[in-house]
Amino acid sequence: LIPIFDRQLGKHRFLAGDTLTAADLYLYPLYAYFPDIAETRAIADRAPNINRWGREMAARPSVKATEPTFKPQIAA
Repeated sequence: LIPIFDRQLGKHRFLAGDTLTAADLYLYPLYAYFPDIAETRAIADRAPNINRWGREMAARPSVKATEPTFKPQIAA
């Protein structure tokens, strides 16, 4: 799935095109945990378009306003 998303995000700013949609808002919270898990971090490290999208999503005021005040520690 990651390579497919990365290709799509290489063509468009967001997952479903050039406008933010529910797809982005639904999937970003899952992506936000990728750096915390070694296996998903390794996959994301090879997906530059997803990382660009993740940085843009993280910078959105609505994402910042709803970010949890803590992240559980995930065992490696």
